[in-house]
Amino acid sequence: ALILLNLDFSPTGDAAPTLVVNLRPPAALATLTPGAAYTVTLRATSPTRGNGATSTTFTLPLPPSGGACGASPPVGDAYTGEFTLACENWASDELPLEYAYGVVLGGFSEDGASWSAPSYVATYTFILPPGSYTASVRVSDALGATALATPSSIVAATPGGNATGVDQAEAG
Repeated sequence: ALILLNLDFSPTGDAAPTLVVNLRPPAALATLTPGAAYTVTLRATSPTRGNGATSTTFTLPLPPSGGACGASPPVGDAYTGEFTLACENWASDELPLEYAYGVVLGGFSEDGASWSAPSYVATYTFILPPGSYTASVRVSDALGATALATPSSIVAATPGGNATGVDQAEAG
């Protein structure tokens, strides 16, 4: 299949003497399919030396898979209790793996979450103010292919036991 080059996919364009293909998401994933093999062929014509061609084949790696991440404890104390997101059994052909941890108040939204900086550490410990949260983890391989772990629910409750930030005695 013919792929028309754009600057996101190939920062050098199609008129430069060097072809650079951006295999990092989202540019590659907008054009290529993970796990599929692609062949790039360069054909040259010279009036004095004739025609020539060379090809190379590459496979876009699959994102990390096979693992799980979870939050513990699912319910804890706001401000003082520690919550941990821990991941295990993730695999990829393109190591090392990086983990970015995201938390959002309410239902999970990848765009609405507050994310940690990527880290090679498969656990992350944090504290939260009162509320009901959803947390997840982005697991990325060395080439940038990314998987999003199934979100986990976390409730950070006040010492009175609720997650609204208002003690029951204050509400009454």
